[in-house]
Amino acid sequence: MATLATAAAYSNVLAKNLTGGVFSIVETLEIDTDTLTNTSTAATTTAVAQNDIVRMVRIDAGVTVLDVRIVYDALGGSTTVDVGDGDNDDYYIAAQDTSSAGTTRAAAATFFPKTYSSADTIDIVFEGGNPSGTITLIVLCTSDVSDVT
Repeated sequence: MATLATAAAYSNVLAKNLTGGVFSIVETLEIDTDTLTNTSTAATTTAVAQNDIVRMVRIDAGVTVLDVRIVYDALGGSTTVDVGDGDNDDYYIAAQDTSSAGTTRAAAATFFPKTYSSADTIDIVFEGGNPSGTITLIVLCTSDVSDVT
């Protein structure tokens, strides 16, 4: 298991100058094509394996996540994904079957809007098999952030 990150997980550019109002953050990962950084070794890779965690996007302190959605190709037999953050790896979406193409959003029964008191990332955990294909994460947010430098 490795923890990998997209460039958007290290950047606050996505949230910069978005004070107040509702906005969305969209990040697409093309597995086996996009370059990811191993957060422990700083090595780069394009491979994502079973049980890898991919930090997809940065969420700044003061941002409230209102909804999370994923859109995905058929990522391979027996593959599932969790979507969460540093506190809970399946806070938004748990064990979503991705063996067939589809879309899903945060589970209404378990998800409540979450306001981040410190910066974090929204992460995808790939489980059940080695994934291949494309997955897009869409995060709907609101912000009272006054300074994201």
